[in-house]
Amino acid sequence: VFMTCIVGWANDEIMVVGGDSAGVAGYDVTIRRDPKVFKIKQNNGEDAIVGFTSSFRMGQLLMFTEIPEDKSDRKDKDAHFRFLVKEFIPVVREIFKNGGFSVVNNHKESGGEFILAYRGAIYVIQSDFQVSAPSVPFEAVGCGESYAKGALHLAYDCSKTPDVPKIVLSALLVSEKCSAGVRSPMNIIEIKTKKDVSKNELPEREIKET
Repeated sequence: VFMTCIVGWANDEIMVVGGDSAGVAGYDVTIRRDPKVFKIKQNNGEDAIVGFTSSFRMGQLLMFTEIPEDKSDRKDKDAHFRFLVKEFIPVVREIFKNGGFSVVNNHKESGGEFILAYRGAIYVIQSDFQVSAPSVPFEAVGCGESYAKGALHLAYDCSKTPDVPKIVLSALLVSEKCSAGVRSPMNIIEIKTKKDVSKNELPEREIKET
């Protein structure tokens, strides 16, 4: 991983994924207008959030992906995990193959790495297409991930009622200070998994930190 910091946090109330804007090639850095974080649609279901590292080509293929229909109980995290492994990943593999992104070496297929916020949980899709489900409600990937994870763990350990969008942004800014491959502006997408109708809350919003 030579660029990027992607940070995600999800629970039963909110899903937030944020990422930086750096495109890195060797010692050269370009601030990209095309985002590393975006929503993807689900057939007869809810939106999810993707934040990618590894390759902008991979991200652009994922950007126009539609998640297959998931008929499982929204609260059944085990069923969601099984759905991602058995139904979502085959779709991703086919898209990568048709898009010329997948690599096959010694009969082993590989892609790239991205965070997926799905139905109130965070997952990391690894380059071998495994679905990683962390025991904590947050994750980070990219060259700035170790710095971001330190900030996330500190916030998780110290706050009983975390301000998730603020924590995600703070973790990204920490990684920018410490990693040469992470650059502002930071783009953050938030989806409320529980909509408070009494407060007229919007179910989702996008934030661009300049």
